[in-house]
Amino acid sequence: MDCQGMLAIYANVAGITEQMLAAARCGDWEHVTTLETSCASQIAILKTEEASAAAAWTGEAIQDKARLIQQILSDYSEIRQLTEPQVAQLLELIDNRHTAERKLVQAYGSDPDF
Repeated sequence: MDCQGMLAIYANVAGITEQMLAAARCGDWEHVTTLETSCASQIAILKTEEASAAAAWTGEAIQDKARLIQQILSDYSEIRQLTEPQVAQLLELIDNRHTAERKLVQAYGSDPDF
């Protein structure tokens, strides 16, 4: 794949991460995960094609690639900041469930069937 094709994929990833950020800002976590799947498939293509396109990168294309990567990283950073409280809340819920299960086992002497 040539560098223009690679830039198109980087642009796709940047567009997807921008959509992910918008969804995360709205708290639409289901849409974030759907977009994450699309993003992962585009990144998989980049990983397989990057080595073969390395020699084809020119000065301007390298600058475009760097700009897109910076945008992607910036979006991911903000997405992470938005998702960390959600992850912490989920971990707390899981921990509370395990605590409740242990209390049931201690009280009734058998493993509950959840």
